[in-house]
Amino acid sequence: EKALELGTWSPRERRSMFAMLGRTLAMLGRGRDAASAFIAAVDEAPKTGGTNLLHQAAEQLLTCGQVDEGLERLDEMLASVGLPKMPSAVCAPHLSRVRALRLWWRGRDYDSRVLALVDHDDLLRADLLWTASVCVSLFDVRVGAAYQALHCRLALDVGEPERVARALAASMPKKAVAGVPWREDFDRSRRLA
Repeated sequence: EKALELGTWSPRERRSMFAMLGRTLAMLGRGRDAASAFIAAVDEAPKTGGTNLLHQAAEQLLTCGQVDEGLERLDEMLASVGLPKMPSAVCAPHLSRVRALRLWWRGRDYDSRVLALVDHDDLLRADLLWTASVCVSLFDVRVGAAYQALHCRLALDVGEPERVARALAASMPKKAVAGVPWREDFDRSRRLA
């Protein structure tokens, strides 16, 4: 932080320093401060994009308990890439069942694709859905589950092995609680990891 105050930096350098500060603060468990640093990085050079930084800010806000602000930022991010906003707590269980049915119908097979060949926007959508499913589940399991099935389906469609492994691993607790066989997903995600 002192380096940012004391030096004269170009917007690109300031952005890089704020992003690095955000990652450092996140690793130290200072989520609110990390989110502020990520947002400051975007503010420094908005013309060069900043979607990943805003995504990281939303994730930090959600995991550190700044739920309202985190949800607001996450909703903005989801809408910006054409994904549905958070469902209400009343609609979430029904939406979760519909999405789980679509996932079942689709199946769990996928064509593995190298990260460099996957469209950046598809990766961003998968990562945003991962954040929605995992972080939102910390305080609303029903809404998190609604996003988890959508995340799994998109990860399988994208075919990037790390994201497929995360999606399959994230689906296991829900399956185990429901009494649905989960071992196959466990074995597949371990092979991919």
